[in-house]
Amino acid sequence: MSSDPEFLDARPGTTRHEEPVGDPIGMDEIPDELMFSDEADGPPIEDPPAQSGEAVGPNAGVEVQFADGGGDIVFADDDAGPAAAARQKKKDLRSSGRMRAISASAKTLGGKGEGGPDDWSRRERSPEEDATALAFLEDQLHPAPEGDPYLGKEVANFRVEGFLRVERGVRSYLARDEESREPCLLRIYPTIGGYGEELSRLAQRAERSARVEHPGLSICLGVGKVKDAFYAAHEPPLGRTIAQLLAEGEQFTSDEVLLMLEQLSRALATLHSRQLVHGDVSINTIRRERAGCYVLCDAGLGRARPELSFLSAGGEVVGTPGFIAPETVDSGKVEPSAELYALGCVAWTMITRQPPFLKEDPVQTLLDQLNCEMPPARAPEGAPEPPPDLVLIVSKLTGYTTFDRYRNANDLIADIRKHRKGEDLQQLTPQERPDDPSDMAPVRVGGGKLVLLLLLLIDAALATFLLIKLSEVEATTFEDPVRGYVLPLPGVEPGK
Repeated sequence: MSSDPEFLDARPGTTRHEEPVGDPIGMDEIPDELMFSDEADGPPIEDPPAQSGEAVGPNAGVEVQFADGGGDIVFADDDAGPAAAARQKKKDLRSSGRMRAISASAKTLGGKGEGGPDDWSRRERSPEEDATALAFLEDQLHPAPEGDPYLGKEVANFRVEGFLRVERGVRSYLARDEESREPCLLRIYPTIGGYGEELSRLAQRAERSARVEHPGLSICLGVGKVKDAFYAAHEPPLGRTIAQLLAEGEQFTSDEVLLMLEQLSRALATLHSRQLVHGDVSINTIRRERAGCYVLCDAGLGRARPELSFLSAGGEVVGTPGFIAPETVDSGKVEPSAELYALGCVAWTMITRQPPFLKEDPVQTLLDQLNCEMPPARAPEGAPEPPPDLVLIVSKLTGYTTFDRYRNANDLIADIRKHRKGEDLQQLTPQERPDDPSDMAPVRVGGGKLVLLLLLLIDAALATFLLIKLSEVEATTFEDPVRGYVLPLPGVEPGK
């Protein structure tokens, strides 16, 4: 080494490195991008470009090294490196999963109106609302069962932080996105074990539905399959469901009912246009996040109720009794027209303040739906009656057969637009019906109805048998067991 080495005087804190002997370099040969000027006398110092993915910050020390024989220039940051760069990446300001969904969907749908930017803007949450939604989940945290397989682990890109509940095999957790640190409600559906077969079917029908993005649907932050399980992560719930609002004494105005129908019919139209269904439209799956913002939650994640398992002869009946279309009870299939029926039942409930066909026994509720048509929606005593247009719209949603309802969600949207413009609404035009009435599912005594009728007949037969046996017992004469028996008395001979 030279006793009087030349060196590059870089920014404050830079380490001085001697020039290797035999490989001289002059100041005039230094590349332009390495020339640093004094910030006080010239333009701001530019950071050198990062090498091999290493981050070089404005206050990082720059080390110039000259490799033997090659003269390669390498910049090293004392606080950088692959690990530090990865940490910095997580700290970088990045949009949350829900905002990415909002942005992408608004661009995809485009324009204003159905799902345009104006509709998506109502889904943006304030910091206060985010804090409220997170606090709601935190209030429900419970100690995890011993040996919980997911607490503290990563499920896809979500870190499980807290245990909420286990319900019929489904595990619910408070989790966070590993990248954005965004909290979420994470549900895990094990595809093995006692509920494995049912949850495997759910996973097959739910994955595509849960991925659909629309202002009227709760935002799914992630959905997919991991080892022996299906998972779905949603934004923390905000606000209350219609069922909760009714229980608290909420009185919905006609304008609110129409607004709910307008927003959720657009969401259903988006699902149906992709050959998908929600599966369980009811007062328990519709949430009012704030005034003027209704959201349909858990698309594709509806499950069959245990008490309705006997209907499996007609298929897996998914949904909530009181909101299940008659043809679904018979066939076990949820078609778009059945979801319009369910949406109409929700509107009917908001107007009358009680669900239709409500009975304590869910089987009896289904029997009433099979045997009775929906009565017109009427407000409870003392409340203002809904406008005729709203009553007509609800009746066109809740027709007994598919021929007595809107053909699709777009027809419902068209009627709501006419109402807002002050135009007259028309009754449903007659649709072509099959010549054979047996082709109409709600009239056919098919799988679901047949099972119900058989159960009723068996109950009646058992009751009759018990009555006959009871009458036989009452008509039977029993012999006196002590007749002819003489009790011997002391000092008295028998027969005297």
